[in-house]
Amino acid sequence: MPRTIKNWSRLQRFTPRNYAEPATVDQVVAAVNTARGRSERIRVAGNLHSFSEIVRTDDTLISLKAMNGLIDADVESGLVRVRAGTSIHQLSRQLDALGLALPNLGDIDVQSIAGAAATGTHGTGENYGNISAQIRAVQLVTAAGEVVEIDEDDPSALKAARVSLGTLGVITALTLQCVPAFRLDRLDLPRPVNETLSQIDDLAANFDHYEFYVLPYSDLALQKRINRTDAAAEPMPAVKRFANDVLAENVALGAIVNAGKVAPNAIPPLARTMAKFFSPARRLDKSFDAFSTVRMVRFNELEYAIPRQHLAEAVERVLAVIQEHQFPVNFPIEVRVGQADDASLLSTAAGRDTGYISVHTFKGMEYEPYFHAVETIMDGYEGRPHWGKMNWQTADRLAGRYDGWNEFQLVRSEFDPEGAFTNDYIERILGPVVTSRIQ
Repeated sequence: MPRTIKNWSRLQRFTPRNYAEPATVDQVVAAVNTARGRSERIRVAGNLHSFSEIVRTDDTLISLKAMNGLIDADVESGLVRVRAGTSIHQLSRQLDALGLALPNLGDIDVQSIAGAAATGTHGTGENYGNISAQIRAVQLVTAAGEVVEIDEDDPSALKAARVSLGTLGVITALTLQCVPAFRLDRLDLPRPVNETLSQIDDLAANFDHYEFYVLPYSDLALQKRINRTDAAAEPMPAVKRFANDVLAENVALGAIVNAGKVAPNAIPPLARTMAKFFSPARRLDKSFDAFSTVRMVRFNELEYAIPRQHLAEAVERVLAVIQEHQFPVNFPIEVRVGQADDASLLSTAAGRDTGYISVHTFKGMEYEPYFHAVETIMDGYEGRPHWGKMNWQTADRLAGRYDGWNEFQLVRSEFDPEGAFTNDYIERILGPVVTSRIQ
């Protein structure tokens, strides 16, 4: 019987004609061959944490959830082989047991490693890249049902496969470059918005991983100042962590955003109430525990990557458009920085030092007017959307924003010449597969 698939925010709901949950590479090959025999298009799902329509399909959906766990690890070199459906949460703990870690992570760790890489998921830090930059090889099943290994012997294909949007085939395993396990000394510090915006460059240079949250309709930002350290971890006591991560950051936040959903006109005073929950807090913990945050309150999200030098100005413009239109925004705006990425053709940071701006709305609240207004601002900075988050871009608009666009399209046409691994979203943002050589 067909099953209804829902993403994490519950915005995306669809019912594929056929659903496969392979546990082995041979089973992936069989699923691909079956779909090809039916002339069906194929999409691949990790843990369904994308907000965009990237995995939606009416045809065949292949889930990677049964393909998880480490395959092999060389502790000395830091190279590890991992199954594509492994969650970042699971992988981080398996690596830690070996004395290893991923060098940089985002603030959510529930995604599958393949899904996070395919959409260019990133953390923060002006000297650190995204998860995809750590990929040294991928194994994938092509539309022809062939199992291929892509590594540094084919640099163009590897650059395409690192951030592939699931368009080259079904990635079944990845080889990642890890680093020795490390700890993070993290200070959460509320500071005035104007001060925070004026000090972005200094603070990003002074801390290994720096980000901040701005709460519309209040004058406070919450900075996260994070440095790497060799000091021993001092995990927060379980009771205190529950009070901070669950009660303060989720239960209290949930109550406030629910109140804003019921009475949108009350959002500005509610925002000032929410700002009172911004308080100094220090955490010295294992890297993956300090990076990650519990997310129990569901939301929808749009995120853009823009040239780093425009970051403060762009945040100011977002805050101004919220005020101008009195958008009912009761979620903080998240601001991060990232290193220029030369490892991936379609990375949001490809070829330029990058600033990231993420905006959110509570699940069930209207999001389009706010998100469209923010997207218009980001278009003025040649903004690149996070592929797994909401956007209304088209291939015509995006092609000029990536130096590696044509190279990616050529690799795509070689691996999937008939466009088996596509859907309406992929065709909108990448266009159809080009079967002749791109000039």
